[in-house]
Amino acid sequence: ICSRVTFVNFTVTRASLQSQCLSQVLKQERPDVDEKRRDLLKLQGEFQQRLRHLEKDLLESLNNVKGRILDDDTIITRLETLKKEAADVTKKVQDTNQVMKEIETVSKQYFTLSVACSSIYFTMESLNQIHFLYQYSLQFFLEMFNATFTENVHLTNKTDYNERLQIITFDLFQMIYTRIALGMLHEDRIVLALLLARIYLKSIQTEPNYEDEFDILIRGNSDTTLDEKQVQQQRQQQQSKASEGLTAKQTESMLKLSKLPAFKSLQSQVLSNPDFPKWIDEINPELKVPQLWLELTPLTNIGKQFHRLLMVQVFRPDRLLSMARIFVSTVFGEQFLSEADQVLDLGPIVEKEIQSTKPILMCSVPGYDASGRVEDLATQMNQQIISIAMGSAEGFSQAENAIAASARNGRWVLLKNVHLAPQWLITLEKRLHAMPSHQSFRLFLSMEIHPKLPSNLLRMGRIFVHEPAPGIRANLQRTFR
Repeated sequence: ICSRVTFVNFTVTRASLQSQCLSQVLKQERPDVDEKRRDLLKLQGEFQQRLRHLEKDLLESLNNVKGRILDDDTIITRLETLKKEAADVTKKVQDTNQVMKEIETVSKQYFTLSVACSSIYFTMESLNQIHFLYQYSLQFFLEMFNATFTENVHLTNKTDYNERLQIITFDLFQMIYTRIALGMLHEDRIVLALLLARIYLKSIQTEPNYEDEFDILIRGNSDTTLDEKQVQQQRQQQQSKASEGLTAKQTESMLKLSKLPAFKSLQSQVLSNPDFPKWIDEINPELKVPQLWLELTPLTNIGKQFHRLLMVQVFRPDRLLSMARIFVSTVFGEQFLSEADQVLDLGPIVEKEIQSTKPILMCSVPGYDASGRVEDLATQMNQQIISIAMGSAEGFSQAENAIAASARNGRWVLLKNVHLAPQWLITLEKRLHAMPSHQSFRLFLSMEIHPKLPSNLLRMGRIFVHEPAPGIRANLQRTFR
């Protein structure tokens, strides 16, 4: 079988996604350059093919020689013609190579964005390591990427290419965070924001490389494992020098952080800084972090906040989330996190962002039912909706009939408690792929977060997580909305 089959690898790689995103951004932002680029690639292919044909003709001519080659005028004339054509084609190839270099100079302006796009997608792919619910398709990412060009009001009347590139880059990160965060548990959102900040900082030329710092922040510097005996000795030394009662965990984290050049004197700074004992007992230590690091080169405000974040992680991990929000706000601005923290307004999202072929997954924690929000939304938007409770054989047949009919006439369907039928959801996902639908049709699936939910369905749909809002203010906003 293998001898008769051609295997094609459709796996998405970082390089292939970079190339795809670069091509898309050039097509949208620099159509003149993109057209030249595509034409030149076509010409180069044609020229290379012509050269191969000339080589083949040359070999055939030499093979057909009878007698001495110098006595055959036809062959000599043919060889001269082939030589001239080959020289012309070679010159044209060289000319196209020069133009291609000029085009690549323009393309390099957008290369950083394409690299960021690739990193964002593979970061999205890795989020399922945090929670099984976080499954995202390449199509979902490309929809958001394209929306930054086609639906971006911030680009109106902007003609400078560099300014447009900055707007596109920032708005892409904002859109990625907001749309994904709405489908995450509150406690996991800040992790996504930090991962995006890591990618974004690589695109800022004025910022240094923070990879070592991010490794410590995200992975806890797991590669730098200290010997337990060494940790104990260091802790005893600290305590003998009147250290302010650091726990074993704080001491170990401090020793790991001191492996960074900027924190190499952290232990001595802790002992000598008179403000440290008071700071470590503050209610909100993230608001005023003492500088216990060395500035080998002057740090930007982002760099300073990052070092403060590492300090809080080591000595006051209970305030890490608050400090992380300060750091993310320093990188992206105050509004970056707040958009996803607002009370969810499903109306515009369902109407403008979600296509009829994409199911809307209303996932909630146990004891929290989100189906009422869908029914209220249908009433608000004057949409006919069919609600069906799942869990019985009768419910399955009713659901299938309702979906088939509503897909034709453009009504809404709400299936409640679908987590009770995980096997049926697998067949539903396959059916939705092949089913044509009216543009007004919407399928809502309300469910509790359950590990048996099909991953393909999660990738196919748009996820919204519903849980009790954290904090009194958020709960009041949700209550009175």
